[in-house]
Amino acid sequence: MNISTAKATTDHPWTVERGLLVGWCSLILLIGIPGNLLVLVASTRYKAIKLDKITVVLIENAAVTDMSIGLAVVLPRLVSAITGHPIFKRCIGILGPLQELLSAVSILTVMSMNVSKLTSIIFPIHARLRRTHTQGRWIATCLWFVVIVATSA
Repeated sequence: MNISTAKATTDHPWTVERGLLVGWCSLILLIGIPGNLLVLVASTRYKAIKLDKITVVLIENAAVTDMSIGLAVVLPRLVSAITGHPIFKRCIGILGPLQELLSAVSILTVMSMNVSKLTSIIFPIHARLRRTHTQGRWIATCLWFVVIVATSA
């Protein structure tokens, strides 16, 4: 086995790994950003989501959080994988806590939607008559506030 063969075999796993990472990150961005934009446009402009108002606001919050994860976490990893420069490793001091914050908000938003649906099932008349967009915005704001306080400590 000569030197050129040894170099080719050691470089092969890196190029496959890098290609898979580029493909995966590209797929996430190509599906995630337009899909979440579609959800936001459909829910805000066309009022196409016919659920109770709190759940609609929480769905919008989840879409904003998912887009933020795509732009703040996946995009730097994609750029690092394409260029071969560790941009993500240089920004890890900023992007690490941001990823933690966005992930926590996303998880709590899904949990809040589940609680909202449970209360709609238990109290169906109350869910239709007394739930407003303002209450949903307060819930989403409280989620962000709780996560910011919890992650900053």
